[in-house]
Amino acid sequence: THHQFNARESDWGFTSFMPLCDLYDPTRGYLVNDTCIVEAEVTVRRVVDYWTYDSRKETGFVGLKNQGATCYMNSLLQTLYHIPFSESVLVHSGGVHGGHYYAFIRPSLSDQWFKFDDERVTKEDIKRALEEQYGGEEELPQTNPGFNNAPFKFTKYSNAYMLVYIRESDKDRIICNVDEKDIAEHLRIRLKKEQEEKEHKKKEKAEAHLYTIIKVARSEDLAEQIGKDVFFDLVDHDKVRSFRIQKQTILNAFKTPNELIEMAHAYYADFALPKLVADFGSLELSPVDGRTLTDFMHTRDLQMHSLRHVVELSDKLPHAQSLCIHEMIARAYKHILQAVIASVNVVEDFARSIATCLNFLLGTSTVEEDSKLKQKWIETFIFKRFGWRWNEECCQNLRKFSILRGVRLPQGGT
Repeated sequence: THHQFNARESDWGFTSFMPLCDLYDPTRGYLVNDTCIVEAEVTVRRVVDYWTYDSRKETGFVGLKNQGATCYMNSLLQTLYHIPFSESVLVHSGGVHGGHYYAFIRPSLSDQWFKFDDERVTKEDIKRALEEQYGGEEELPQTNPGFNNAPFKFTKYSNAYMLVYIRESDKDRIICNVDEKDIAEHLRIRLKKEQEEKEHKKKEKAEAHLYTIIKVARSEDLAEQIGKDVFFDLVDHDKVRSFRIQKQTILNAFKTPNELIEMAHAYYADFALPKLVADFGSLELSPVDGRTLTDFMHTRDLQMHSLRHVVELSDKLPHAQSLCIHEMIARAYKHILQAVIASVNVVEDFARSIATCLNFLLGTSTVEEDSKLKQKWIETFIFKRFGWRWNEECCQNLRKFSILRGVRLPQGGT
């Protein structure tokens, strides 16, 4: 029997021994003159830690990873690869119902053999590579030749499955260095491409910490995934284009100024404003007056001069549409009122001037010219500020108290 001591098995040795009756049996030959001689062969070798073993570093060769019952294919490929300049022994270890394949290969004229066992390649001596691969039974030498005891035999499970020979007269011609010209052109092109891809991946891995992946949702993605009229959800970023850029890259370098402006305008008009109106419809946002409407728009970085677009998008939301129209008119009245106040030179006239202006704007005039003038002022301001045209229907549905409240409250922005 045998036992291997190493750092992982720092035990006392054997866990079981032969029965004492066998030891004392005179027919066995263990006791001679009431003496038992125990012999031990101790071999000290460097223990290979296969978890950290590097085949290329230790042998100069690499193996093939087992992909699941591919040991025969791996061994055969290694054997065929080395045929032009080696001697090989492809070995099967096991029985008729299963086992394992590996190959012993001598890739040069020296006596050094290598064992190619899937992805692991180790150095082996000639005895291990050739003399121990004949299968059959092996008989251990008798410990006491003078006694008629039966020799111990055991079955060897390693058998040479295929042998590769090289004719002595051709070995110098076959076992030689392979030049680039000896490789077919299509293989050279393929190997060069694979090497370039390998170097590219190696460089990418080394510089991975310098890069990041961004996803850009374009207006086409929004229209395709969500639609042009319904914006109740965000775009699916798994379906938009990805870019690998350096982390230090600024947006200006990623897009030209004109492209950035176009993207900003497209996002603003095609997504941001429709999303605001959609949130009005879903009651996620519920503005009740001009102040809350202003706050909601400023929270989303939307400019108040976009109220015209909100009015157009709110065609099916009359409450939100009416709020936007009244906010535009309130801002027009406030602008007119500020112009009147700026023209007053005497402090005592402030109150009278403000009252007169509010009566003119909010009151009911019996003079037709006054009504036309008031309407002209409002139309001009609203069109220049918001791009929205006044119409008679709006005049009839105005809630003057709401407008007065909007004029009185401070505006959040213009």
